[in-house]
Amino acid sequence: MKHTWLIGVICVIAAIGVMGCRRNADPVAGPVTTPSDAGMSAAGVDMISPSADAVLTDFRRAWQVDYLVIAADDLVEAVGPLVAHRRADGLSVGVARMSDVRELGSIDTLLVLADTTWPEPAPQYLLLVGGADSVPPVVKPGRFVVSTSFTGADRDIATDFDYALHHTRNDVVEDPATSYTRRVGRLPAGSLDELAGMVRKIIDYETAIPPGPWQRRVHFVASVGGYGQAVDRMLEDQFGQIVSAMPPLYDTEVAYSAPTSNFCPYPPKFNDNAIDMFNRGCLFYVFIGHGSPTAVDTIRWREQWFSILTSHDAERLDARTGPPVMVVLACSTGRFDRDGDCLGETLLKAPGGPVAFIGGSRITQPYANTLLANAMATHFFRSETIGNALTLAKADVLAHKSSAVTFKADLAASLVQGKENLPRMRQDVVEHYNLLGDPAMKLRHPADGITLTLIPAENRTEITAPGQSHVTLELLGDRMARVAPTDMPEDEAAAMARYRAANTYILHQTRVELQNGKATFDLADLIAPLPQPATSPLWLRATTETAAATVKIKPTTNNSRGKQENNQGT
Repeated sequence: MKHTWLIGVICVIAAIGVMGCRRNADPVAGPVTTPSDAGMSAAGVDMISPSADAVLTDFRRAWQVDYLVIAADDLVEAVGPLVAHRRADGLSVGVARMSDVRELGSIDTLLVLADTTWPEPAPQYLLLVGGADSVPPVVKPGRFVVSTSFTGADRDIATDFDYALHHTRNDVVEDPATSYTRRVGRLPAGSLDELAGMVRKIIDYETAIPPGPWQRRVHFVASVGGYGQAVDRMLEDQFGQIVSAMPPLYDTEVAYSAPTSNFCPYPPKFNDNAIDMFNRGCLFYVFIGHGSPTAVDTIRWREQWFSILTSHDAERLDARTGPPVMVVLACSTGRFDRDGDCLGETLLKAPGGPVAFIGGSRITQPYANTLLANAMATHFFRSETIGNALTLAKADVLAHKSSAVTFKADLAASLVQGKENLPRMRQDVVEHYNLLGDPAMKLRHPADGITLTLIPAENRTEITAPGQSHVTLELLGDRMARVAPTDMPEDEAAAMARYRAANTYILHQTRVELQNGKATFDLADLIAPLPQPATSPLWLRATTETAAATVKIKPTTNNSRGKQENNQGT
């Protein structure tokens, strides 16, 4: 299934412009290496597993490490529970103290040594633990530099992406698109308490937080460009087309900061609503619009300005059931090398904040954002870990894979910014966006324990949900098939009623009892109650608390029956 929703969201930005783990008493306890634990690599090199505390003491030994942690010396102690957790996942874990890395040379020196001398496979995951001052990123000149009236010019990039490069043993320079294979993330802790909180949140996310409807939610908060009513209305309409293409397995909620939009909550309460959207829990929480190092945008109404998602809001975040991966497609919110915490760091450190944060470290370009979003749409719903999803998405951008989206983006950007600048922007964007989080963290995708099967002769759907006593069947319409935009009501209750109606796209729903986990259901029972004939395809969705499945229905002209077009939509 193609996830064009995220692709199109970035196209909106382009129009706007630059914008269960068992723990022992020892928190890092594990099997102590004995001579019998050592193996032989395919090349006949002795393979040495890290010792019980996982700390690597001599980098020139033949360590067998899947998951490499490079941590500030004063934070090594608190990384122990995560080391144990990843070992329980079957990964071989090694921890390097930053002081030892500096004595060797640099982080890159260690990675070259690991890639070229340690037994294969080389470390597949790299977790940096500490802020930019203690565990430095790569800071390098940007390839495409522009100045804006909002932010001035960023002439450099702070990135952890360079550490993703897999160095070859024969010094052959391979295709960059296939060489940046290491999954890299950072826990930007400044103290033991901060790191302990981040580690606890990650482990709880994977093992302790119950499954539920939050796994099927994707929440969007978007801000306008501020180019006048006509242009902003056009952008709203385009955004609506994108949300309509969102995979029907997922529930969406959209808050858009144009007061004339039906998707705009009461403006003085816009930020309260955005925080509530976060706190209800979701798989992904996405912001699109303008950004700065410590905030995103503002909303203007009745000559007043209201802030949206600032660092001061961190204490209000409380998504303890379903903390999302937060993706901010805007400038500078991930500027983790600044003096003081950026927005991403502040929110990540909040106990009720996101479990991971992806944001740009500098001014980002809409053309390259579009390509990265296209690749994210491909990989974020398929990959097991967040690190794998982001790494594969960036590889697609570097490979400049051909697609309709790429063609249109290339054409538009060539006309505006020059064809010769496109490769520069593609290279910059994969370095702008960094993962603040654990690259080995498993994404909590919804379960696929339901099957919907067509019975063509009877125009019925067979439902199979082993172990379940019932499912909820929902008939979904166009997410954006609404009345024309209207002026913002003066009354808060009326404004919020308009907003809730705009975000309602379930046309009909019913509870279906199962016998031995199975049932059949006549589609007419869902379609017939519709107030007016359905002229476009609809989606049938079956859900339980922990699983969901979808199938497309093509209604007939008399609206009393329907045909199923696809067998399974999970």
